[in-house]
Amino acid sequence: MISNHPFLVAAMACLAATEAPPSTRVAYRIDARQSRLIVETRTDGATSTFAHDHRIEARGITGSMTFTPNFPDTAALEMKVRADSLRLTDAGVADKDRRQIEAWIRRALGADRYGEILFRSTRISAEPLGDRLFEVQISGELFLHGRRKPVTVPAQVFLRADMVRAKGSLRLRQTDFGITPASLVGGTLTVQDEVTLTFDIVCLRS
Repeated sequence: MISNHPFLVAAMACLAATEAPPSTRVAYRIDARQSRLIVETRTDGATSTFAHDHRIEARGITGSMTFTPNFPDTAALEMKVRADSLRLTDAGVADKDRRQIEAWIRRALGADRYGEILFRSTRISAEPLGDRLFEVQISGELFLHGRRKPVTVPAQVFLRADMVRAKGSLRLRQTDFGITPASLVGGTLTVQDEVTLTFDIVCLRS
């Protein structure tokens, strides 16, 4: 019987303590001041101000995360972005052109109808890279332009007792969410369907 082998009992208890995460979850909130979410677009066609590749920053970021300390794969994340908060960050763009591009962004996202862009995680896997640093795959659902699609977000995550920081990037196709890529300058310029999202998200302990 196992009860007759104290060393075996102790070894199994130690293994269980290592593998089973404690039940206490810790809550964090996204710090919008330190977080960055950049959308990069590419264009084909005519040479003009609009023909350059553009960087667009989302400024209305909110959200929360919970996880069991030392077990990042227990994390649950929800992040929201106001659809009307995206702003062109390119230098050297005339105010008139900047307003026109930002107006197109709002129309493309349907910001007046779909006020929020939402990502909600469903599963997270993590592999350690070093001291408090992890390679993470965040699977979840992205709600954008009235559509819901599953996406997997790769990231490197750094954990501290009072802060979690996630960096990474992914590519999305606008048409997957019912967004028609922009056609500007009389149809001689088009924005490519695929865009790149680069993020640096900081969460502080609540």
